Amino acid sequence: LLAGYQFTVNHAPRIVSITPAIDSNGEIEMIEDLVGGKMISVVIADDETASTDLDLTITPLTNPTVLPDDPANIVKTGTGGTRTVIFKPNLHQNGTVTIELKVSDGITADDVTVTFDLVVTADNDKPSFVIRTTSLPTDRQPGRVSLAGGDQRVDDDAGAQQVVDWVQDIVVGPSAATDEIGLPQGLAFRLSTTATNLFSQQPWIQIVGTKGVLKYTPQAGVSGTATVHVELWDNGG
Repeated sequence: LLAGYQFTVNHAPRIVSITPAIDSNGEIEMIEDLVGGKMISVVIADDETASTDLDLTITPLTNPTVLPDDPANIVKTGTGGTRTVIFKPNLHQNGTVTIELKVSDGITADDVTVTFDLVVTADNDKPSFVIRTTSLPTDRQPGRVSLAGGDQRVDDDAGAQQVVDWVQDIVVGPSAATDEIGLPQGLAFRLSTTATNLFSQQPWIQIVGTKGVLKYTPQAGVSGTATVHVELWDNGG
């Protein structure tokens, strides 16, 4: 008695390579707020299934605040053996996200997964401020008028001047940059002027909490117009 039996051996799909390569710590790094996001190339293959029929899924397993499981944050392109994935973490967020890559040929038992950590390193966000455009009673000092948009008009012999709360809303970074809230970052204003000869004391700003006091002393006997450039710096790198 002879009997024939048919054996079918399924070859599982595989992830051939990931570029840039996962490092020895199981990580791929990117900088916070990277323009265009972090792109990786994933090569997949299967000895039995056409690469166009393979399905590649990408799932963030941790830290959704940094990288939500959303097509806007994880952009996949390509249908062949080489697929492109662009990671776009939320702005002003950093931390470590565990990523799972899974390639499937439609047979669950054949699914192949690779996990790695996407490390989003912190980037110092720019501080910000605004110049108030309204007038306060304290602006009414002898010889000076505060104009709209923060401009000043002052007599040359008016003496030392200070404009209280001339600067408003000083913050170390955007409100969404929760990683910088409460950090002891040193803030300082740097002012430059197109006409230093108009001042016996050059304009400067004293920071008081989240506001700033503009101080300067006109040079007696000298008149003219100066444009003052105002920058806010921090020591966060």
